[in-house]
Amino acid sequence: MQGSTLFQSLSIKTKLYFIIGTLVTGVLAYAAYQQHSFTRLGEVENAAKQNQASEIELLTLRRHEKDFLARKDPKYIERFDATFRSLGERISSLNQYLSQYQTSKSTQLETIEQTLSTYQSQFHALAELVIKIGANETQGLRGEQTQAREALKEGVVRKADNSIKVAYLQLVEADFHYLAEPTPEILADFNTYAQELNSLVAGDAQLLSLHLDYIESSNTLFAAFDSLGLSPNQGMLGVLRVNVHATEDAIKKPSGSDSNND
Repeated sequence: MQGSTLFQSLSIKTKLYFIIGTLVTGVLAYAAYQQHSFTRLGEVENAAKQNQASEIELLTLRRHEKDFLARKDPKYIERFDATFRSLGERISSLNQYLSQYQTSKSTQLETIEQTLSTYQSQFHALAELVIKIGANETQGLRGEQTQAREALKEGVVRKADNSIKVAYLQLVEADFHYLAEPTPEILADFNTYAQELNSLVAGDAQLLSLHLDYIESSNTLFAAFDSLGLSPNQGMLGVLRVNVHATEDAIKKPSGSDSNND
């Protein structure tokens, strides 16, 4: 009541200044609010674009992974790492922005960063094993097995024993079958023929040594293939696949989702 009386006692000119000042203050406040809204809208749109780009870069990582497995060329490891660094920087940038507004989303991106780091470690371990196995029959464990097989072949030819020759051919046939289509059944056949040949050459120290070298190199190679994975869902391939699918799901998770609603 006293404030109303005080306002009425002011001159018309003062009242006009007061009203104009109030209007200007309101307009400036509204303009500041609009500017803040537009700025945040732009940041949200940029974050959405960055998230979409992250999906694309993750697909690029998968392509480099598959290209390496198909061609065994180390250049795809370098391309994988370059794309991984770019994706990591993009995820970190998103995390910095979203942590200002949505703690749950920041936690989601931390999960992505963790699974991505695991993906890189798994890929490098897988690539190391692939290189160790060898890109062809002259390299790595495959090369060692080839040399041992050829040495045993020469020994069998010198021996000139038909029963030993037949056992050797059966063993090598099982070897090639397993390399083409690794199954427990074919591996069992290989071991059976290995035992048969072992009994036939037991009396020849030199030939027995060549035989044992071949079996040892074969078992080492077969164990490496088993560790790598005899199918995309087994071994190191299977573990990597599960982890990268978790990363894909996290990146594709709708922006409005919340871990508490899962």
